[in-house]
Amino acid sequence: MAVRRNAELSLVRWCAASAEVSVFSEGLLARLGTVIGFDGAFLAAVDPATLLYTRAFRRGMPPEASGAFLAAEFGVDDVNQLRQLVRLPSPVGWLDQATSGERQASGRYRQAMEPYGLGDELRVALLADGMCWGLLCLHRAQAHAGFDAADAVRLSALAPHVAGALRRALLTHQATSAISGDGPGVALLDPDGTVRSSTPAAVRWFSELADFDQPRRERLPTVVASVVERLTSPGGGDLGAAQARVLAPSGQWLTVHASRLDDPDRSVAVVVEPTSPLALAPLIVAAYGLTARESEVTRRLLTGLARKTIASELCISLHTVNDHVKAVFDKTGVSSAGELRAQVFRQGTADPR
Repeated sequence: MAVRRNAELSLVRWCAASAEVSVFSEGLLARLGTVIGFDGAFLAAVDPATLLYTRAFRRGMPPEASGAFLAAEFGVDDVNQLRQLVRLPSPVGWLDQATSGERQASGRYRQAMEPYGLGDELRVALLADGMCWGLLCLHRAQAHAGFDAADAVRLSALAPHVAGALRRALLTHQATSAISGDGPGVALLDPDGTVRSSTPAAVRWFSELADFDQPRRERLPTVVASVVERLTSPGGGDLGAAQARVLAPSGQWLTVHASRLDDPDRSVAVVVEPTSPLALAPLIVAAYGLTARESEVTRRLLTGLARKTIASELCISLHTVNDHVKAVFDKTGVSSAGELRAQVFRQGTADPR
């Protein structure tokens, strides 16, 4: 027990100290194995607005299973899908518990796990301040015994630390190359996901986004594959917009969209373009852990409203607005509304603490 407790504390300290997302993810999966035994692991960062994967880290997972996992996650309803876990009182679930030991009842098990020698799965939605920033899945090799309630309790206790670190790592990424002046990139995909044609900008964006995946995917980058899967899976179009925002390695925020073309082949067009500051602002603001009221005040400050106007719109006193503004400034490390706007709209350089 003492050894496991020390391992848990070491992992919590790692989460608190880590910043760079790749280093954090590799260290997390290495340390997590000393707390909860597993044979394979998958950590996906997601866009909180659409719950689509934006980058993925795999450890001991068969690369050929990736497509099947994406199809199972964004297709028809199954047990413990991310969109279900985020709505539950506890965002942790494991396959054997959800299926009462009848793994064949899960399409994800039949399509993405059993064919590759995987048995039980333990997963958690990574929530910070009510927003989901990722999905962590642990797998054990095919065997009768799988995870148990004690494993779920340990993962539940660690999840807030992991979620906070992932959020911070995703939104404090430091640019590794000059931000490109490229405009939107467009790629046309065949129904099987093969790129039929693309603009030079799309080729560059796809190559940059592929660097996010560890190990690197041979075909589409995870974020592109997720967006396309949302669009094309049975029922996927009913789950929300087929788009995701992601902070690219260059330090530039990008939005990836997918839509069907009106042609006999049912081809898919993927557009990758720089994210506008107004579309990015809610995501960056969320990184600072603002309360709901602080977020309302912040959104109005960002549009240039005076504090008296904000008080009138929110039906609160000017004194209360001033208190919220002070709290916002303290959390974001600025001293004026102008500095706040510069901080939020400076793509890729937010530094939440």
